[in-house]
Amino acid sequence: MAITSKFYTGSVDHVEWAKAAGEVGSTFYGAESLSAWQPTVVSGVDRTVRIGTGVIWGRGVRDTNDATVDVAIPSTTSSGGRWDLIVARRTWGTSATTIVRVAGTSTKGIPAGRLSGPGVVDDQPLALVKVSKDSTLITELVDLRVFGGGTGSLQALDKLALQYLNFPGALVQVGTEFWAYPADGSAWVKAGNFLGLDLFGVGAALQGSGSSPFQFQGGSVVQNTDANGFARLTFPKSFPNGLLTVVAINGDDFAVPRAFPSGAGGPAFGMGGRNWWTYRLLQADGDAYKNRTHRINWLAIGF
Repeated sequence: MAITSKFYTGSVDHVEWAKAAGEVGSTFYGAESLSAWQPTVVSGVDRTVRIGTGVIWGRGVRDTNDATVDVAIPSTTSSGGRWDLIVARRTWGTSATTIVRVAGTSTKGIPAGRLSGPGVVDDQPLALVKVSKDSTLITELVDLRVFGGGTGSLQALDKLALQYLNFPGALVQVGTEFWAYPADGSAWVKAGNFLGLDLFGVGAALQGSGSSPFQFQGGSVVQNTDANGFARLTFPKSFPNGLLTVVAINGDDFAVPRAFPSGAGGPAFGMGGRNWWTYRLLQADGDAYKNRTHRINWLAIGF
């Protein structure tokens, strides 16, 4: 293992500063690329996580790792398993950055044993790993690295990373969402998302929807009804969790598509799912248009 660190003590030349200026001076923590210090489970080795090579920075120190590092995780006899934290530990007294394990509990989150003391000893979270009772396997790994630099913005791979990024004024992208930490230091606030739109006032059961914002998609398609007048609309992209509703307009002038009632029979039961919706094409007198080519224009809302 060879971790080379800059900015503990001494001076750096203009080349080193040019490399680091947009990183250590921009965000408290970060990784230079998706592969930098990437945590992965080592196949065929008991409870072992491998930390990859590359560049990360934290609290003003820039670390370059040129060889992978394996971290062995002890077994557990706890029925609820154990969540351990793997960190890059910076110790200013020795001017050294090391990779260590911080013992956790059965709670999925950053353990209280993580050290947070910039200028003294500070832990930069890399991954949360779960070991189950009497198991030789790591049953789950959560990548806690963040990426940024240059503009001061951050991108995290998992919402659990917000547990150590709670600095007043922080703005972090997690998936399709943006989270802001206010200056009063109260709690994270969802600032919006860029692949979905929040709906206002849809009811207590769905309002807010936490980490699953409402999303829209729509289109127009020409297809045929079956022998009973039913047809299935398949969405171009499956919603992550479920379907809220579909608004459909017949693209022709001879009929109106109506929702297929749950349990009424036909080509598929139910009104719809994450990637489909079923309807029936009816005439003015209520009879179905059977085996009929038609156009349907639609808007689907899911989450």
